Amino acid sequence: MRLLLTLKERGYTIVCVLHDLLLAQIYSDRAIMLKEGAVHANGAANEVFTKENLEAVYQIEVHQVHDPILDRPLWLPSHNLV
Repeated sequence: MRLLLTLKERGYTIVCVLHDLLLAQIYSDRAIMLKEGAVHANGAANEVFTKENLEAVYQIEVHQVHDPILDRPLWLPSHNLV
């Protein structure tokens, strides 16, 4: 991920497919969320990663936590998925 941040700082556009929602929330400026092969949400990451979108696409309950290091909210599953 450090390499991606370096490339971003140099002005490169990066297209990346992530299945880890936490990483996607942390590193994405923009995001496209798919549901059953179709675009469910597209836009700024903070507009795509919402409670409504995450619960609709992944059919899990999520809750918001504040990350003090990033100083921004993140969405996490409400329960253990294992």
